[in-house]
Amino acid sequence: MTHPTRAARVRSRRLEIATTASPARTADSSTAGPRHSLAEAVDTAGQARIDAERALRRSEIERDRAGRALELNLPPRIDEAERARLRAVHADAASHVHIAREALDRARDIEDAATLIRDNAADDGSRVSQDLAESLLRFVESRDEA
Repeated sequence: MTHPTRAARVRSRRLEIATTASPARTADSSTAGPRHSLAEAVDTAGQARIDAERALRRSEIERDRAGRALELNLPPRIDEAERARLRAVHADAASHVHIAREALDRARDIEDAATLIRDNAADDGSRVSQDLAESLLRFVESRDEA
């Protein structure tokens, strides 16, 4: 089992990577030019949601591990400093779960919006639908570049 302090550092790094990294472009989309199709935008949003779900699950596992470590060390064998450290590790893990859950909610909202825009753009040729589709494509492109 990984030492709790090291686990907290690794977990925070993984969460940082999961929340800031965007899915890599495929060879097809990088050679197709700067614009994505609406279907690719929905696929990218779906992949971002999947990545956010994985990050949430990892952070929940780390929080559960920290909780078990705290429970296993409850007998009076350990001093208060160690108990306080274990509580801090658990609190840190719980905050990472909260951050990952918010990232997942954002990713779901983006995927839902992308799907809705794609479906409406296909059904309705109005200027508003076209503007929404263009905004979605710019948004997805900016996330890919970040």
